[in-house]
Amino acid sequence: MDPGQPVYGLQTPNLDGGEPFPESIEEMAAVCVRELRAVQPAGPYHLMGWSFGGNVVQEVAVQLQEAGEQVALLAILDAFPLAPLDDLDNADRDTVFRALLSNMGVGEEDLGQEGPVEAGAVRDAFRRSGSPLGSLEPAVIDAMVDNFAGQARLMRTYTPRRFEGPALFFTATEGRPAGTFGLGLWAPYISGPVENHDVACAHAQMMRPDARARIGTTLAAALGAGHDTTQGETR
Repeated sequence: MDPGQPVYGLQTPNLDGGEPFPESIEEMAAVCVRELRAVQPAGPYHLMGWSFGGNVVQEVAVQLQEAGEQVALLAILDAFPLAPLDDLDNADRDTVFRALLSNMGVGEEDLGQEGPVEAGAVRDAFRRSGSPLGSLEPAVIDAMVDNFAGQARLMRTYTPRRFEGPALFFTATEGRPAGTFGLGLWAPYISGPVENHDVACAHAQMMRPDARARIGTTLAAALGAGHDTTQGETR
C-alpha cells in the first residue's frame, strides 16, 4: 500500500484487563467507533476486519452510516455472520486455550509441556516461532483466552444489521472443508455487491507476509492507488 496511507489498529477493549467484556457486538462496535472518531472525526472512512473482527467492523460501518457518515470502503477478511460450531463458549479453559493456539498455528509439540496450558509456556512458544505475540505478558495472553470464549458467546446472540453499500471480501482458501460457509450468508446484511478475492492461506495466516501482500495490493487498488482490480469475483 501507499506509504502515506495510515493504518490504525483497534484493540479488543478489555485485553489489558482494564475494561469489562462488552455485553454485545453492538457495544463493542460503539467503542471502536468512539476510538476511530477520536482520530478521524468525519468520513469518508475505510474499514477492515478479520475473523470475529469482520463481524465487528460490519457493525461499525452500520453505526457510522446511522451517524450520517460515509463509509468509502468496507473490507472483511474471512468472517461470516454465523455462530461458532465448536461450542468453545461452553468449554473449559484449557480446551479454549488449546483451540486459540491451534487457530494461531501453535501445535501441541510447540508448547513443550504436559498438563494444562499455562500462559508462560504459550509466550515461550510464540517467541520460538518468531511471532510478535511473544512480546506479550502472560496476563495479556490469559486475557486473550477470555476474549476468545467471550467472542463466541456474543456471536450466539448476534444478528447483523444491514450495511448499505458494497464490500471487499477475502477468502482464506487453504484448510477449508468443501461447502463450508459462503458469501451468501452476508446477502441479507450487505446491500452489495460483495467482491471476493481468494487468498492462498489458512484462516489464521491472513496477516502473514505473503497473504498481506495479496490483500494489500487489492486494498491499494480499492483506495485508488492505480492497481488492477479485475482479479476479484463478484457474488
